[in-house]
Amino acid sequence: PWQGFQQWKAGPSQWKKYKSTIFVTVSAIERPSNRSVANRALMPWEHEEGEENTNFKRGDNDQAARKSTQLDALDKTRLGKKWIGATGKWCRVPNTCMHKLESDHRGCFVISFSSFGTFLACAVGGRQLYRIKVFNVATGSLAMTLPGHHEIVYDMQWGTEIDDAETEENVMGTGASPSKVEGAGGAAGEVLSPKLVTASADTTAKVWDIEKHDPVAVCHHPAYVYCARFVPGPEGMRGETPTELADSASSFVITGCYDHHLRLWNVSADAVGESGAAQIVKVISGHKSHINSIVVNTSAGKAFSADGIGVIRVWSITKHAFDAVKEVNEPEVKGDALNCLVLDKTGKRLFVLARDNCIRMLDTDSWKVTQRFSGLRCMNHQIRCDVSPDGKFLMSGSEDGQVFVWNVETGEQDTSVSRDRLPRFGSMCSDVAWNPAERIVACCSFSRKQPVLVYKHERDTDNLANDEITEEEAREVLQGKFSELAEAFRRLDKNGDGKLQLDEFRSGMISLEMDMSDVQILRMFKAAAGPNDEIDRDEFIKRFAPTGTFQKIKTNENIERARQARLDQPKQRRSAVMGLLDELDGGKKKDADTPKKDERKSEDESPKKRTLARKNR
Repeated sequence: PWQGFQQWKAGPSQWKKYKSTIFVTVSAIERPSNRSVANRALMPWEHEEGEENTNFKRGDNDQAARKSTQLDALDKTRLGKKWIGATGKWCRVPNTCMHKLESDHRGCFVISFSSFGTFLACAVGGRQLYRIKVFNVATGSLAMTLPGHHEIVYDMQWGTEIDDAETEENVMGTGASPSKVEGAGGAAGEVLSPKLVTASADTTAKVWDIEKHDPVAVCHHPAYVYCARFVPGPEGMRGETPTELADSASSFVITGCYDHHLRLWNVSADAVGESGAAQIVKVISGHKSHINSIVVNTSAGKAFSADGIGVIRVWSITKHAFDAVKEVNEPEVKGDALNCLVLDKTGKRLFVLARDNCIRMLDTDSWKVTQRFSGLRCMNHQIRCDVSPDGKFLMSGSEDGQVFVWNVETGEQDTSVSRDRLPRFGSMCSDVAWNPAERIVACCSFSRKQPVLVYKHERDTDNLANDEITEEEAREVLQGKFSELAEAFRRLDKNGDGKLQLDEFRSGMISLEMDMSDVQILRMFKAAAGPNDEIDRDEFIKRFAPTGTFQKIKTNENIERARQARLDQPKQRRSAVMGLLDELDGGKKKDADTPKKDERKSEDESPKKRTLARKNR
């Protein structure tokens, strides 16, 4: 090559002619379609990688076609909207593989269900990029793929979903008028697509618009971003339409960074400029190590953050003050990195996963360890856990690839499902997530081409009906309904013996509008019925109602019985008096209609006397 270069450099005068022939063939080929770059660089240090587009311009037609394709792919098949328990169901440990979702070359590191449980977002690792795949949970189909980040994605959370049918319930206490919200924002029952926030080691946190397929805000940091959570505005959730309510619930983002600081960002559409860079509102100091996890309790106005040396800090987020409320230094985890914080729905129990092979449950009032969960392996990697929607089960991944499930109340590993029916990977299981609407869980592994496993609880309906419901489940479903149930049973008891058959029991449950299936009603009847397949009303209330409820119901019944007797007593007296008067009136009438004996005799004798008198004349 060097000799050829020197000859060319000498110029045409030194070139030697060489006899040669060139053949050219011209043929038609199919024009390649324009493909957009997977990740457009916004900053000098970012790499533009992915599928290249030689045009380097996104025309209006291309964008419109791309958006139309995405909307068609965004299958909005719904699962249940309400969390388990509100519909008469109870959380069960999933035992059957529902889907095996394709990840990518490096596997999947974190996963997250949307708040309605409709979609599952998976942060998968490719050869060059770390994309976000969004799957439809019901069908298992890939709804879309977001460009993602240049480095590994550490955390991910969906924004709040608002349904038109639930708008009036959501705006209660927010100052918005339900009459103005009713019917606003589209057809009734329309689901507004939520936002998604992701935190990555490429020093950015991004807020994604699912339908637009692009980030609507980018939060630039000086170091790795380990966690990110949505935070409502200073005044909470505000708005007159479902769209405004959803936007206000996800208008701010709080992030935790490697540089020991929390940062509050304004990611609303008004605050984000044309470049897409979000505005930083506040930098919060206090931690002395990198921040691994954040959890927000919106109803209580608090946020919890955990760092790499075992310290948990509690912050007040009311009006975005972020004042330090408490610093929790639990001696058991001192010096250990805290991987994950999970708060149950009551906000009273905080689950802390530390790198000492143990998960601890802290009471958020006393900040004492009330339960410990052991068995998993977590010493070197970022393992995450999750709690079931009803707070009864705790599930976690493990460095040995297993998935562990514990009973929250006892702290023991759950035995309702055998180990061979639980998900398991050949390498580290990095994250697990519990679907908020159905008996479904998902788990993932950050290893080569490992799929994302989605498991559901499946059981034959006939077997389910043959099993008795537990007393704890019955109390949970009938909580606050015993007084109405006792009154319904009293009305349905036709012969007044206090015994109820299955038909009467079913009618009583339906009259209370308990959202229970026939199978669940049958299970409850079998749990309470005696050997004669009938329920004693008093025994049923004594067994399942809280302490003191039976006496209270009996007292109320006695009071009602006495009150009714007092109301009936004047009626009985009036009836007796009226009966006596009727008897007296009847006797007088009888005497008046019946002639006296002497009168009858005189009347009978008078004709004879007159006849005798005539003869004597």
